[in-house]
Amino acid sequence: MIPPLSIVPRVKRAVFASVVVAGLIAVICEYAHRQITHTQRNEFRDDPSRWGFGPAEQIDLKTRDGIRLHSWLFSAPEAVGSVIVLHGHGGNKDSCLPLGQFLYPRFNVMMFDHRGHGESDGVRTTIGYEERLDVTAAVDLLVERGLGPVGIFGTSMGAATAILATAEDPRITAIVADSPYGRLRWAVTQVARRRGYPGPIAPLMAILGCWATALHLRSSMRAFDPVEVVHLIAPRPILLLHGTEDDIIPVASAHALIARAGDPKDLWLIDGLKHCEAYVGAYEPFRERVAAFFERWLAPTTNEAGDDSGGLLVAG
Repeated sequence: MIPPLSIVPRVKRAVFASVVVAGLIAVICEYAHRQITHTQRNEFRDDPSRWGFGPAEQIDLKTRDGIRLHSWLFSAPEAVGSVIVLHGHGGNKDSCLPLGQFLYPRFNVMMFDHRGHGESDGVRTTIGYEERLDVTAAVDLLVERGLGPVGIFGTSMGAATAILATAEDPRITAIVADSPYGRLRWAVTQVARRRGYPGPIAPLMAILGCWATALHLRSSMRAFDPVEVVHLIAPRPILLLHGTEDDIIPVASAHALIARAGDPKDLWLIDGLKHCEAYVGAYEPFRERVAAFFERWLAPTTNEAGDDSGGLLVAG
């Protein structure tokens, strides 16, 4: 049956509107995806000797998906294990020197520029998902050289990366995660809000951007989210740190992660501090707690990995 002529214009308008809406959504998806995966190379450089490190062995790691990573390995004869220190989004290995200096020389310390950062190759960042392969490359080298047991200390993106990597790599013995996001879209939403996107627009852009990124990577959105895998770390220990006034990754992420983590686990909430400010705002407790954590779980004479009693610490 041929539709009445009066219906044809309305059908055409509806089809046109649908095409316009679909096109607009596609544009927003691609824009948000590019914002998420855009690399920010930091030109900051520092001298390791200024922080008490010995000479750095400069190593080009090769990830299993073929990315070259520029890394430093600070090794010491008396070291009882190794700690990989991971920088945040827009950072580099030079910015990690203050975070690793109080672990050396008790532990070998390895730092590298994540893909798309610093002096490493890579044309994009995924803020944790592909970066977990960067961690695997570093663990491969340390294990090959017999420099274990291996721990990880990550901040922000590096903290989320550490959780994702540790959940699937049993060779990692212990993890400290400073201000990780629970779900990537939560972090992207907060960044969008800080950039001035109003009301429901920010979470909508975050969801569309993460969905588009998942499509590009042929993955699922849940694969980006540490909260989905943090339980797989147990019975290996995890220490979560978070400032209560964090306005980039709100403290709700820490609560979500600790709720799903298995024992042994600790949560250290630090009153009044913003994103990754523990090193500055609570230096002595921060230094002592992180060093003591790795001493407890990596040093062979005091390794308590068989103790599954766990614990929960909330500090002011």
